[in-house]
Amino acid sequence: MTKKQIETQLDPYLKAIINKIMDKQFDWHDAEEFLKYHKTEEWDMFFNKVFAEIISPGTIEKRIKCYIPGSEFPSISLTGDACALDCEHCDKKYLHHMLPATTPDHLEEVFKQMTQNGKIGTLLSGGCDINGKIIYNPFADVIKHFKNSPTGKNFYLNSHVGLVSDSEAQLIHDIGIDCVSFDVNLDPEVISNVFHLDHTPEDYKNSFQALLDNNVRVIPHILIGANFGRIKEEITALQYVAQFSPEILVFIVMIPPRHAGKMDSRFSLVPPEDIAKLILIAHYFMPSTEISLGCMRPYWNQAFTTEKWAVQAGLSRLVKPTLKMRHWLKEQSFQLDFYSACCLIPTEFEHFAKKE
Repeated sequence: MTKKQIETQLDPYLKAIINKIMDKQFDWHDAEEFLKYHKTEEWDMFFNKVFAEIISPGTIEKRIKCYIPGSEFPSISLTGDACALDCEHCDKKYLHHMLPATTPDHLEEVFKQMTQNGKIGTLLSGGCDINGKIIYNPFADVIKHFKNSPTGKNFYLNSHVGLVSDSEAQLIHDIGIDCVSFDVNLDPEVISNVFHLDHTPEDYKNSFQALLDNNVRVIPHILIGANFGRIKEEITALQYVAQFSPEILVFIVMIPPRHAGKMDSRFSLVPPEDIAKLILIAHYFMPSTEISLGCMRPYWNQAFTTEKWAVQAGLSRLVKPTLKMRHWLKEQSFQLDFYSACCLIPTEFEHFAKKE
């Protein structure tokens, strides 16, 4: 389809959105209305035009960083299979795939084995207590000693910490955690009905700020469709995060739980266009931020379409791209850089993880 044909056939509302973005007249009210707009079948045409008119002209080179964590960047659970929350979407299934290290001695041994086997880094995680915290105090000495060792200095520690106080944030900094993956959840319904926490969006903001105040490198994550697959307060979280201009922003997507092979009927699958719309909004308001589509997302629902539109909307980092997506990127003359790590590895650490 030619550019003239696209101009002729594209939905007038979507044309107006593109023009506002190009004229730097797009604001947060426009973003809210854009997210609610579903009266079209022309999303592929729209994101093709977005990439041609907005994203590609402002890009120095067509380059996508692809992350394949795999065995070279495993995950550790400091609580084994235990978690006090019983979140609606989780059923503790994510903990089952992590290496357990439930005592300081066990964690010390796991670190030793990882470095001996040439691992690049790890995600330190685990189940939360009833307050939504992952407790690090018992492991503090082991982590600090490891990070101060010659091998630990070149081993990247990404961590989930949950909600933190100022003193807990200071501990995270002092023991040498390289960065924290922090879910910025500002939907009170999700906090209560999905995570079963007696907390408020302000508690999440306070935790995020405490980490920043204690000089912890924080990579914000936004879970798209956290409210049982529905888009609710993602734009609120995005607007909050934008004021900090983070170096990297990671979008993850609600994966509806399945029981006996069937998807839980309380959940919906997030449409690919909603994911791409949020990425486009993030790219517009945070042009210097690298945007990633993380590993937590459904792969059975229009995976290629999701990945393609996400890239066309301004994505620069992609975890575990599908084979079809890799072929498409090469056909579009993208340079693909592959890393054996999670997607929030900072630029100065990439040489440890890059795959030739």
